[in-house]
Amino acid sequence: MTTPESRSPRKVRIDAPQSYECTVCRYQDILDRMLVRLEKVTEPSYVESGFYLQFYQVAYFEGPLQWSGAGFHKGSEEECADLLRKAGIEVVEGLIGPGYYGLLKVKLPNSEVKIVAASEVDIIEMDTVTVTPWSMSPKSRDLPEQVLDCD
Repeated sequence: MTTPESRSPRKVRIDAPQSYECTVCRYQDILDRMLVRLEKVTEPSYVESGFYLQFYQVAYFEGPLQWSGAGFHKGSEEECADLLRKAGIEVVEGLIGPGYYGLLKVKLPNSEVKIVAASEVDIIEMDTVTVTPWSMSPKSRDLPEQVLDCD
């Protein structure tokens, strides 16, 4: 696994995070990428707006593939280091922090979503992308793909 490129992390403010439904649309650990769709639901079955969060260099993911609430918050550097070790990554000085790895969490009623990835996350407007599977290299063709259909 490679380390994330050194970039400035983007700060994202999500208004009314409790009104969002989140779905992991694409997650291929061989590519270290994860695409999460966030949809603002204002009434049952009515989606007002939405967007995608594209995570890079995903080293660890724990949680359901669908959940309610987008109250993402930063986890501690110590917990991030523990999860990197759990994923088999040697933690060295400077590996965790702005521009490198970080831990984002979402507290759920009975569990928690945990994503350890590069600290920069891309925001993609919903109407500018069609979600299709990423191409797989010959090396990864036989590996299972963890994907939900978001189309």
